[in-house]
Amino acid sequence: MALFNPPSFQGHFGKKQYFEGWYCKHVSLPGQSGYSTTLAIIPGVSLGNDSHSFIQVNVAEGPGTGSSWYLRYPLEEAIFDRSTFDVRIGSSTFGLSGIRLDLHKGDFSLVGQIRYSNLREFPISLARPGIMGPYRYVPAMECYHGLVSAHHDLTGSVNLRSGGQSRTVDFAQGHGYIEKDWGKSFPSAWIWMQANSFPTPTPLSFMLSVAKIPWMGRSFVGFLGYLFIDETYYPFATYTGAKIEDLRVEDTLVRGRIRANNLDFRFSGTRDDGAPLAAPVTGEMTRTIKESVAAEIALEGTLPRPFASSSPSAGLEVAGRMEDLGL
Repeated sequence: MALFNPPSFQGHFGKKQYFEGWYCKHVSLPGQSGYSTTLAIIPGVSLGNDSHSFIQVNVAEGPGTGSSWYLRYPLEEAIFDRSTFDVRIGSSTFGLSGIRLDLHKGDFSLVGQIRYSNLREFPISLARPGIMGPYRYVPAMECYHGLVSAHHDLTGSVNLRSGGQSRTVDFAQGHGYIEKDWGKSFPSAWIWMQANSFPTPTPLSFMLSVAKIPWMGRSFVGFLGYLFIDETYYPFATYTGAKIEDLRVEDTLVRGRIRANNLDFRFSGTRDDGAPLAAPVTGEMTRTIKESVAAEIALEGTLPRPFASSSPSAGLEVAGRMEDLGL
């Protein structure tokens, strides 16, 4: 049943004003520059007046180096599985075991294979059929969010060619992350931040999304996220009674504090200008936002044990009017 299987395809090609996309992020070990290469790949579908499937690419090697591409495909070149995360668009494939890329557009190409292992998949239950908790049961929401894997190990490599230059990126011993979104439109305003390349002995992963959410003719500002530490998920959200305090957006800095029964930590994220990505409006990929995949996120708090660490190669988006979020 798709309701209890967020990684799988939630829609069908007969829908209108609908989008669905999987966000697959890959971070290599640091190279000679001292920075890791971050490669975010988003396969998806846009259904409306201009129905098509697509693959978006966002890549950076350190702050100020972000580049992005949008590759468009006819619907007949896309296959989406309703039982698991298994996507084929053109001659590229995406799934829980990894991705195989064969992408070409003008002077850009991205070819290779990255394999996944030791996925930390989000636990599903009747009370929490995904990271959205009980809101996953609410029909006709503007946008649904799913967490597939907070952290997994990578092997393999890709060859990236752009601007007349070509290089091979080795992802051996790198870190991966997968989430997804589906529905009608992204919110009018949001903050999203994610990191899982912390220099800790065991995996540490963090995600936070704050958004203006339409609700029964009105709207409210809600948030959801998690901290994954010591091989345990600690979800937090508006629906869990958690509180987000001291939230600030200051030029390139986003900071705040999360407090819940079992959580108390501060977070901060510093971003560069990032690269443009297409975002959905009533299913059409007509909105342009900026996403940094070379941000740095720092965490410090108790869980109940003290912890503090920072992660480069983090993802960070600040989109829309922050006044809509009460900031």
